[in-house]
Amino acid sequence: MTLYRATDAADTMDFVAMLIATYCERTGMAREALQSYLQVGQQELRSAGPQEASHAHVAGPAGRSSLVRGDANADEP
Repeated sequence: MTLYRATDAADTMDFVAMLIATYCERTGMAREALQSYLQVGQQELRSAGPQEASHAHVAGPAGRSSLVRGDANADEP
């Protein structure tokens, strides 16, 4: 449920960002600047899902050496 709510909030924020971007574009902001502010390269990273670095980042606070399934170094929950 938490992940559902987080993605719902992300969708809402994306909608708001697009409204602001539309305003900026109509008032003359350069396309390159707009793309920079929107961090368009990060969208590709998000669509790929959690990566190994994300699992490693979460593993530390969880007190485990790894949380990646199938990892020989992964601690069992």
